[in-house]
Amino acid sequence: LESPMETSVIVASTTLPMLKMRIWHYIRKLHSAIGKEYGYVGELLDSTNKIRWEKGDDKHAITGVAVAEGPVDEVIHNHLGIHAKRVLLVLDEMQGVRQAIVDATGNMAINPEFRFIGMGNPESFDDPLGKFSEPLAGWSSLDPESSERWESKGGPPGLGICRRFDGEKSPAIIEQDGEKRYPFYIQRKQIE
Repeated sequence: LESPMETSVIVASTTLPMLKMRIWHYIRKLHSAIGKEYGYVGELLDSTNKIRWEKGDDKHAITGVAVAEGPVDEVIHNHLGIHAKRVLLVLDEMQGVRQAIVDATGNMAINPEFRFIGMGNPESFDDPLGKFSEPLAGWSSLDPESSERWESKGGPPGLGICRRFDGEKSPAIIEQDGEKRYPFYIQRKQIE
């Protein structure tokens, strides 16, 4: 909303059904909740997972894509080759995407303003999220009980930051009446 005619946002998940169920659902909900006091806030094209600011301009938009389906080259060229003044790429369930997709983010970093958010639950140090999250000094440099933020090897040098959100520190677990107040967060019974 700050600068829509200069901004491209690509929100990616593994498959189209998972994109719609996970992150696109919330984008649609937030878009529809924006008050009229902001004026025109783009056109939702739900059949193509897009919110565009101007008819015919599919570049300056919020676009939802699947990155675990189809040929890798096609996904990279059609969805990750976008160049604009401001580009935001969000990879949901990053542990389940192909490494070539993550590698393509290097090309996107040449945009004047580029931000990348990769999120998920790593299954190993060797999946794309695990590799991208590795601390500069290696995994052995972290305290598994207290490390919540570190500079990572992923991303342009000096710009990759990893944030770890420990499920055992969920408000549903640590706050009084947390399980009742936050039924959608991880619960104590799920980790015991």
